[in-house]
Amino acid sequence: MGEPRTLAHRYRLAERTGEPATWLAHDHEADRTVVLTRVAAGDVTARLAATVRTLTGLTAPTLLPPIDLLHDDGTWVVRDHVDAVPLPEHPCADERELARIGAAAAGALVAAHGAGIVHGDVRAEHVLVRPDGSALLAGFATAPPDLAPDAAHPAPELTSGRPAGPAADVYALGTALAEELARTGLTASDRLAATLHTMRAEFPDARPTAWAAQRRLAAIADPESPPRGSRTSHGTTVASAPDNTVAIDSPAIGPAAGTANLIDARPGRAQEEQGVRQQGSGGSDPRMAGPGHQPSWIAAPPTGPAPAGLGRPVPGEPPRKRSKAWLVALLATIAAITVVTGAVLVAKPVVTIAGTAAAPPGTTPPPPSLLGEVSTADPCSFVDADALARLGRTTLLDDLGSPASCTVGIERDTDRGFVTATIAAKKLMPPAGRPTPTGELIVYRATEYHRSCERTIVLPDEHRIEIYSGAGTNDTSFPVCDAAEAATEDALEVLTSGAVRHRELGPPRTSLLSVRACDVIDPAALSSVPSLRDLRERGYNDWSCRYGADPAFPTGARVLVNFTRYSNLEGGNGLFTLDGRSANTFPSATGSPVCEAAVAQRSFTSASGMQRLEVLSVQVALATDQPGASPAMACQKATDLVRSAIPRLPPVR
Repeated sequence: MGEPRTLAHRYRLAERTGEPATWLAHDHEADRTVVLTRVAAGDVTARLAATVRTLTGLTAPTLLPPIDLLHDDGTWVVRDHVDAVPLPEHPCADERELARIGAAAAGALVAAHGAGIVHGDVRAEHVLVRPDGSALLAGFATAPPDLAPDAAHPAPELTSGRPAGPAADVYALGTALAEELARTGLTASDRLAATLHTMRAEFPDARPTAWAAQRRLAAIADPESPPRGSRTSHGTTVASAPDNTVAIDSPAIGPAAGTANLIDARPGRAQEEQGVRQQGSGGSDPRMAGPGHQPSWIAAPPTGPAPAGLGRPVPGEPPRKRSKAWLVALLATIAAITVVTGAVLVAKPVVTIAGTAAAPPGTTPPPPSLLGEVSTADPCSFVDADALARLGRTTLLDDLGSPASCTVGIERDTDRGFVTATIAAKKLMPPAGRPTPTGELIVYRATEYHRSCERTIVLPDEHRIEIYSGAGTNDTSFPVCDAAEAATEDALEVLTSGAVRHRELGPPRTSLLSVRACDVIDPAALSSVPSLRDLRERGYNDWSCRYGADPAFPTGARVLVNFTRYSNLEGGNGLFTLDGRSANTFPSATGSPVCEAAVAQRSFTSASGMQRLEVLSVQVALATDQPGASPAMACQKATDLVRSAIPRLPPVR
């Protein structure tokens, strides 16, 4: 049977277009030219209708949505006709024009993916270029992913029967652009070649999101675009609009007990982190909220005078604007991950075998690091509050947790989350996720798991930038991988453009940063930890140290020593005095033989005017097969190690 001349008594077919199964037609009711595409809707007509309704409501400037769905001798998707030609008929002048067109197409995918819509068949014929050079992406709703259509550029995962997802759209767009590059004979720069290679990575998790691809292509198209955000001289982001920032009223953060088991959620890290972790119930902790602004779901903090040296508002400090409850919850989540893992987020120890020591005499010195002067690199270089503001209102937290880390909190109308960037040294264990070369860098992208997402950038000198994104308590909709990917793109741009900022450390003689974490524990005390292997890894700038980190013995005992910054040490088993210093222990809430002992070193006022507490944290995980192993035994061992360290710490004034 031939194609009908008029469909639904309204659309008169005219001529075929360059798109598959597509005709130009005249809509006699509206007296306009439209484009009709015949689709194999099968038994998913209702779902297709819902997709069309969703797309019709989108207002993305580079997305050409359908305007109607009709059934007349088949199922047809209708869209407006625009004065444009398919990309294969448009001669691109150079790679920058191709990148600009690709960025426009990626922008359409950003809008669609944000609405839960997968294109399913991105191809060059669906990329339309207007006479003014602007571009649109068409073809939406014409290839329902669950029908496994004969896509022009099927991603590798589709061959195994998996339905098309957002990553398949990114793969198809990258392939279409690469083919156009080859067809036109344009010369691709290393940056464009690397971008297209990443978009066409074999594994979906290794590909950037559509938004990340759009940003990278746009940067290639316009390398002179303005910087992502302005910063003050001390590294604090100044938001581009007043509503992008949230005032902070001395939020508290400290080691957490009874926290969510997020370390088990980190793909590929089960063996590495088998040692020190805390498997809790996901509850919250009173130490997470500063005086006067804890939310209702946080228990009331202990009453009475605060122990000396613990985090309280600075006497005489003028009142500050109240923080929002979301930020308190955010800090609780960050702190929960911080302590239980010893290797995740704010206070995670960044371990290395040899640290950043100079090359031995007679050997060739290593090439200069992309970090510049490694010891003074500012981790806030790699997490940009302005760039992350597309996800919500942002707050920079640069004075909590490990001094090797920087965190941005993100609040949205319905949920909240955070992104942390950490500078790490070489490690024994490989990063989580699939590796993707990006120039001289390697990016590892792990899958989303338990409301968290991780990216790791490995530099040529084997230092790492670790990007970790997590959702707030009970916030299941926060886009953790979008946030992690956005921060990763920022970090890659900073590294490749030589824009790493540096800071003056100059710690006072009373600071823990004036000593080395691997030197503070008495070896005799370490030998009392059963089954602890004689293997030590030094962290970035010697601010952390890991003992027993042997990949061949993942169930053996582990000890992690961290220098970190909190607001208080409340909670846990209760405050006590250890050789004249405030201390506390924080056992596992689930009975695992894991415990942290923490002792206060000094109180100080941060750059943001908040009172903070510098803390020595020692975390012990007993071997899983250790007879009689329990949280109490782990706490005793951790306390013994902290006690042995106190004589080696800087003096307290």
